[in-house]
Amino acid sequence: MKPKLIFVYIIALIVTIYTLYALITTENELYAAQQHNATLQTTVDKLTAQNKALQLENAELNELSAAVDEFLKMADEQDKADRGGERLTSLGEWKVTGYCKCRICCGKWADNRPNGKVIVNGIELIEGVSCAADLPIGTRLMIGGKVWVVHDRPAERIIKANGGKVVDLYCGSHDEAWDVGNSEVEVWEVE
Repeated sequence: MKPKLIFVYIIALIVTIYTLYALITTENELYAAQQHNATLQTTVDKLTAQNKALQLENAELNELSAAVDEFLKMADEQDKADRGGERLTSLGEWKVTGYCKCRICCGKWADNRPNGKVIVNGIELIEGVSCAADLPIGTRLMIGGKVWVVHDRPAERIIKANGGKVVDLYCGSHDEAWDVGNSEVEVWEVE
């Protein structure tokens, strides 16, 4: 064989080997890409299923929220009907205390009680109904779900010390007044 022919065969053999190597490498890369695509598709399928589940949960939550809103609306309407259509307006957090007709609670004013009755502003105070607040006489307040009526005023120093936000509940005894304590609660005006 001639050296030129051997050289041509060697070149052809090198090109063939290189071509085979390139085909094998390309095929391996194609296989890896297909595996990667299959993994991606599985991930996409899982995320799609999770998205559908979340959409269903969201729809259920929206339905539940609407049902709760409807229930609260009905409860509010029933509450208004129970109160004769009255409206509640929050006055915010107030200090709530208790007092009775004794000298400890009322000081010198406890000394003049005709027939033991407590009369303030021409109104006889009613245990468990009357209260003292820096609001117009006759204002109705809801405190802890119970309606009280302003028939009295706290001492001026107590009003100032609490920025006007104090309600003193009139109780039947000093023990009851003491049990009211001295707490901050939300006070509602009943209109």
